[in-house]
Amino acid sequence: MTVSCRDWSRYTHNSQELEKAVDTGDPILPVQMPRGYGGTALAWKKDIDHLVTTIPDGGNRIQCAELNGEVPVLLVSVYMPCRGLKDNYEDFSDCLDQLHEIHQKYSNSHLIVIGGDLNEDLVQRKAVT
Repeated sequence: MTVSCRDWSRYTHNSQELEKAVDTGDPILPVQMPRGYGGTALAWKKDIDHLVTTIPDGGNRIQCAELNGEVPVLLVSVYMPCRGLKDNYEDFSDCLDQLHEIHQKYSNSHLIVIGGDLNEDLVQRKAVT
């Protein structure tokens, strides 16, 4: 099932969530959009809400939260643009730069877990043009 970020709260009973959508600033109403571009979300049970802190780092394709514990964990959910499309190179590079900045900022103090839709195949070897 595909769930848009705008509808996410309908499916997350007894939970808290953070969400961002690539098309949040798009002036087209959701019912008129042929298809949403995508987004990212983190969700957790309300029972552990006191352990989770929202982290403002990252643009509209990156969502971060800190899970406080003996060793703090930085949870990063990312929706990368497709690298293969010529017009997306700038967005792809910007997203990588943001991830690098987040890594630099938190790598000495947090365990970092990155997940999401990376739109990349690490096995396939293609020349980048």
